[in-house]
Amino acid sequence: SLLAAAHLFQRIRRKPLQPGQSFRCSRQVFDHFQMQFQDLKKECFWAVLLDGKNRILKLVRISEGTLTSSLIHPREVFRPAIEEATSGVLLVHNYPSGDPAPSDENKRITTRLVETGRVVGIRVLDHVIIAADSYFSFADQNLL
Repeated sequence: SLLAAAHLFQRIRRKPLQPGQSFRCSRQVFDHFQMQFQDLKKECFWAVLLDGKNRILKLVRISEGTLTSSLIHPREVFRPAIEEATSGVLLVHNYPSGDPAPSDENKRITTRLVETGRVVGIRVLDHVIIAADSYFSFADQNLL
């Protein structure tokens, strides 16, 4: 019965994002995605597309990489955002290694994505890196 309860808890925690929901802080992003990312062996990069009131429109998987990297290009991030006429994006990706500290490349691509967003008129609200039991938020660290 303990195993059944644990599976039920995991299913509840893995609720899919619903259009109209919103995240109010990076901790909510971590709480939502942690369980979904815990079994991933490769880095995956996601964009949560948001409307003008920062409500969720859609979740889009942008790329799947290797154990330690994921290729990201602004074109792939902003194509679905432009197609869905979004106002903002929330970027999320996992670190299977367990340490959410951003690499220099993560910092560079985040800066590039923020700049691209300004050009096309789509705000990047945050980039959250999720590890096993911790996370890093670029917005919380004033790096956007």
